[in-house]
Amino acid sequence: MPLAIEMLLGCLFVNSTTFSAYIFLVIAIIYAVGMLFYEINNKLRIVYIILSLLCALVFFVTGAIRYNVYLGDRNYIDRIEEGDTITFQGRLAKKEKKTTSYYLYFNNIITNDQVFDSNETIILQSDSDELPIDSTVIVTGKKVQFNIARNEGNFDEKSYYNSIGALCKIEGNVDRVCEESIGFGESLYRLKEDMKEVFSSNLPGEEGGIISAMTLGDKSDLDSEAKDLFKLSGLAHILAISGLHISIVGMCIYRLMRRRGVPFVVAGIVSSFLVILYGLLVNGGVSTVRAIVMFLCVIMANILGESYDSLTAIGVALIFVLILYPYCIESAGFVFSFGAVTGITVIVNPCVSIYDKFCRMRFMAHHIRGKYKPSIKERLCKAILGGILIQLVTLPIVCWYYYEIPLYVVFLNIIVIPLLSVLLSSALIGGILGVFSLFTLGIVIIGNVISFFSSVLLYVSHIIIYLYEMLAYYSLNLPFSRIVTGKPSIVKVIIYYVVFFIVVRYFLYKTRDIEECSAREFKIHRIRMLLCSVALFVITVLITNNNNRLDYELDMVDVGQGDGIYISANGSNYFIDGGSSNVKNVGTYRILPFLKHKGIRGIDYWFVSHTDSDHISGLLEALDSGYKIDNIVVDRYMLDEENYKLIMEKAISNDTELLVMNKGDVVGDSVLYFTCIFAGSDGIDDINANSLVLLGEYRSGDNSITMLLGGDMTAESEKCILEDKSYNIANIDILKVAHHGSKTSSSKEFVDALSPDIALISAGVNNRYGHPHKLTLDTLEDASCDIYRTDLGGRVMVDMESNKVLPLLFGK
Repeated sequence: MPLAIEMLLGCLFVNSTTFSAYIFLVIAIIYAVGMLFYEINNKLRIVYIILSLLCALVFFVTGAIRYNVYLGDRNYIDRIEEGDTITFQGRLAKKEKKTTSYYLYFNNIITNDQVFDSNETIILQSDSDELPIDSTVIVTGKKVQFNIARNEGNFDEKSYYNSIGALCKIEGNVDRVCEESIGFGESLYRLKEDMKEVFSSNLPGEEGGIISAMTLGDKSDLDSEAKDLFKLSGLAHILAISGLHISIVGMCIYRLMRRRGVPFVVAGIVSSFLVILYGLLVNGGVSTVRAIVMFLCVIMANILGESYDSLTAIGVALIFVLILYPYCIESAGFVFSFGAVTGITVIVNPCVSIYDKFCRMRFMAHHIRGKYKPSIKERLCKAILGGILIQLVTLPIVCWYYYEIPLYVVFLNIIVIPLLSVLLSSALIGGILGVFSLFTLGIVIIGNVISFFSSVLLYVSHIIIYLYEMLAYYSLNLPFSRIVTGKPSIVKVIIYYVVFFIVVRYFLYKTRDIEECSAREFKIHRIRMLLCSVALFVITVLITNNNNRLDYELDMVDVGQGDGIYISANGSNYFIDGGSSNVKNVGTYRILPFLKHKGIRGIDYWFVSHTDSDHISGLLEALDSGYKIDNIVVDRYMLDEENYKLIMEKAISNDTELLVMNKGDVVGDSVLYFTCIFAGSDGIDDINANSLVLLGEYRSGDNSITMLLGGDMTAESEKCILEDKSYNIANIDILKVAHHGSKTSSSKEFVDALSPDIALISAGVNNRYGHPHKLTLDTLEDASCDIYRTDLGGRVMVDMESNKVLPLLFGK
């Protein structure tokens, strides 16, 4: 394990900034010195001490070199501009089905002037999956940039694919096939496709896609609603092939063979072969590789008659993974997998063992004779204790990557985990039998019998999946089913783990001899347990309460071709519009992750300028998800619109108030408030022109900022506002440019009258409408205002507490 940590530190050393690199170097030195003192204290011979230090240095340098090689290859690809042509020779390693195309992953990449690491890949986006795996080909195509996160909390495609070793994506064709052979890899791929077909044809609705994800690691047919259901309830881990799946499959096979009297060696070799085969079938990621290596360590220990040490196995797996896939240290899967299994080994298992000792001691105190057998209550308490500790171990990781925690997942896992072995066994065997039945249809009796057993097994899977969905659905309808935490700082994460480790290890140290303690000592242990529980509760509150927003800030969220503005006001939260015409599920994948990343648990007032879908689609998704919205504000001209009726239905089911704002109405407090200066007109018959227009004013001491937020108002709306002298709109600090910079708004007269300092434009990248229009940009430039666009820089943020407006571009 120490050598694995040194290798990991070597990778982190190269991957860090200059300042962070020195920190990791210092940590590596401290760790090596600590290891030295430990060995001296244990009176090891000097030759062993020197060898261990040399090994630590070798592994640190190895990790640094491996990651440096990857960085060199990635930098080479990054220097190639989007649209430039790339020609390379590579071997097809994996095929992955997407919504409208296939991703073909090529490794062993060779270009004219670069030979890449063998495990790094380039993705060819293709319309067909006919090219066999293991074929060596020459590919020519144009580089396509991976998408980057346009807002905080959003999915970063580039980071994700880089973390699994994919350097870039290209659109092109296979120029020439150098070597084509339908070998083992292609056979496994076809088996997987056949099993998917069996699942989809034998299971109702979305269950075929769910089973394919759970057993084959293929999410191409996974229904988005089912995926969100499992994710929000905290059961997403069963949808991905992980260490849990590998351990269930491997140990079921091994134990079954041993119970049938198969010798250790034979059972170990056969189960190891089948586990490796299963890993190849599912194209397993880091957690799968880690689990396979650890399983092989278990089998090796059993065959050799040695005791199995979990930390040693984790260290072996970590070394193996870092040598083959150094880039994986940037992936969430790597952190979750190794973090969780290390926490289970160091924290969870010892604590559960203490509880076992306590139960045994209590049994012996009341029974002079008899063999101890845990009761149902004790087993349940043990499962709950283990589940809570696992959640505490992974809590900072969940908060870091997902910004919210499911509250009832511990209790769900008590039912879900034990049934998972039955589900996997019935689905895999049923799927394989279903594939065999396709090849034996000509043999009437055999084909029918095999098909019957396949159907029975898959029906068992159907019942369990239905139970899982029901549990997930009802858990999400319970109070406080999900708690938004925000993303914690790295300092908080470090403090949490340091305190957590010290508290738990202290408790374990003090209770190591609990079976021999007296009644008085046992009472002391209970007091210690209570104090430790209080300490754990305090750090849990610390890590789950994160405020990543300023007291007063404005964010124009990048929603693509649409509008979405968040405004923070010292504890109050406002949102204006929130929708998109070109980003699918904009609420689920852009708006809500942005809000949750900042630690915003609800919106006080959500203003709707008008009911076009590019202004409300994200709002509707937020209501569907149960996100807390206290009030939705509209004007009276929206009340007869079909989309408003949809908002009303969802608002009622979400216990959200609907408010109709009229001209002159004010929402806010004494520091930041919004005044309605236009709420439509009877003389205008256009949904855009009747947009709700707000004048926002921030006043704190000598600092004041005004902002005009007008949805998709048109020149006709602007004329009405200019003719109304009730409000002072001259010298506006911030103008949210209407209708995404369309030429139908932002007339010269209006812009000149406002004389804004800053103009914010929300528009999609390369949108088909040509927004913002050149005429609008020229008008804004003539007014000498600074222009900031989401299509160029992603989310735009304004700090309203500074002496002047400070726009901050995200993604630059």
